[in-house]
Amino acid sequence: MRQNWIFFAFIALSLFILTKSLGVHGLEFRDDEIFYFKSSQEMLSNHDLLNPTYFGENRFQKPILYYWLIIFSYKIFGVSWMAARLVAVVFGVMTVILTWDLARRLFDRQVAFLSAGVLMTIPLFFRHARNAVPDMPLNFFIVLAVWAGWRYLQEPKQLKFSFLFFTACAFGFMIKGFTAFIIPVMTIGIYALVGKEIKILKQAKLPLGLLLAFLIISPWFIYMGVKHGQGYIQYMLGNETKYRLLGASENSSIILNWLKFLYHHTIFYIQVIFSYFAPWSLFVFMAFPLALIRIRNNHASAKSLWLIIIWLSATIIFFSSLYFVINHYMLAISTPFAILVSYFLMESIHGSRIIIMTKVKGQAFILLFLLTIAFLAYSFIKFFLVETAIWLLPIFIISYIIMFIIIVNKKTSHLAPFVLVGMLLFVYAQSDLLVRSGIVSHAVLQKFAAVIHEQKEQELILSVGSNDIHEKELQVYFDEKIYKAATSIPFQTFTNLVQLYEQHPRVYTLMTESDYHDFLEMKPFKNVEIIYEDHIFRKRLQLDKGFVNAVFNFDKKKIYSYFMEKLLLVRRDQRA
Repeated sequence: MRQNWIFFAFIALSLFILTKSLGVHGLEFRDDEIFYFKSSQEMLSNHDLLNPTYFGENRFQKPILYYWLIIFSYKIFGVSWMAARLVAVVFGVMTVILTWDLARRLFDRQVAFLSAGVLMTIPLFFRHARNAVPDMPLNFFIVLAVWAGWRYLQEPKQLKFSFLFFTACAFGFMIKGFTAFIIPVMTIGIYALVGKEIKILKQAKLPLGLLLAFLIISPWFIYMGVKHGQGYIQYMLGNETKYRLLGASENSSIILNWLKFLYHHTIFYIQVIFSYFAPWSLFVFMAFPLALIRIRNNHASAKSLWLIIIWLSATIIFFSSLYFVINHYMLAISTPFAILVSYFLMESIHGSRIIIMTKVKGQAFILLFLLTIAFLAYSFIKFFLVETAIWLLPIFIISYIIMFIIIVNKKTSHLAPFVLVGMLLFVYAQSDLLVRSGIVSHAVLQKFAAVIHEQKEQELILSVGSNDIHEKELQVYFDEKIYKAATSIPFQTFTNLVQLYEQHPRVYTLMTESDYHDFLEMKPFKNVEIIYEDHIFRKRLQLDKGFVNAVFNFDKKKIYSYFMEKLLLVRRDQRA
């Protein structure tokens, strides 16, 4: 009973952290959010719940269910970024609960608790649990399908799990397409084959399950095909299916292309795991061999480990086979990743000596190293980039010493992974600190947006003139569409700016000071004026000996100059 209360308290804490400053555009912001926020808003205002549009243009890219979820949230909480992102929060928390339950059934409660904590503190997971994008709901339905499929294999007489599997796949398909079917089917199918349980799958009423999925999926797609005709069908079969699988190549061998994709993309996704799953990724590369050794030795946990290994491997192989590589695709491995890492950490604490790196001392050293990095990074931002009272520094140091003692003390070393989880949750709960520090671009962009709105233009023409500034980040503050004049080619950027300035009597351009000098200051433009300026975090940092000296001298102004560059709002007015 006590453990259940601990879990409920953790879920409540997760909800608090995920919803804290949810309406603020912080580090978690993804530029795709504007598509779903704006499209759902247009569908609601147009009273058209079947046709997604973006600035009045048809948006065929994704199925309809995620738009409906956001609209449902709008209906309850009103149209806002908080309401749009709340959908991801709900599905993120439900994914944590499912992960906890699956880990508990596969292993034990300790692994389950740590799995929930590790999952919440995976940067890629945390970010998408606060984003108005469909990836977290898709991830939930994939986890639900795998959970249901595994439960059915354990209890073949419970056909409800078989039907739940197909229902989850179908709803996932209505979120983001065929991925919701392929990953669960591959995972459960291979797992049943390895465990010699194919006969059980044959009893799962597969035709009825497929019919159920078809009834869920088909109505909206039939409607779209009838309404938009050949254009929609060609887009779905071409852009969303063939091009994503094979690319634009027509002449080269399909098999050869697939092998190339598999090799290069697998390496890419391993790099993604190492960076986007940090700090836990340091352990997964040790946990994977441990799991294989356990399976080979027919350990008591071998069957459970098979499910996790197959799930991880099948997902990576599937995405590596596609023409596109995108970082956030790896969100689909977050649950098996968290469970595998947690199993590894708990096994090493319990005294396993299978491989040298699983010893408690080795684990404690790595956890202490990660804790120190997190502490130093947070403290640096807190005291150097944000105005924070210096008397708080001793409190931070004492807190670190306490965590240090817990990790290195043999009597409390079993709490070491949970200490790191707690530290990371504390840091994530302070994500708005990055906004106040100016590291997150939105802290500055919203100031520029306020200045532009004060101009009260009847017809606003706004452009972005620096390639380091993403127009979709600025778009969240405006109903008018923003033009991206900047490209990676300087001459093309200049040409785009000239065209904009010739076509419109008054144009606002947001750009860095260096780009202003390159494109506008020395060029033959009249009536160009800077109406606002501020500093934004540099996309290209250059830290040298001077930076090190500034840190030791506690020179905040000097440190600030290394991290920030000047951003300008320029107005070109032909009528002036």
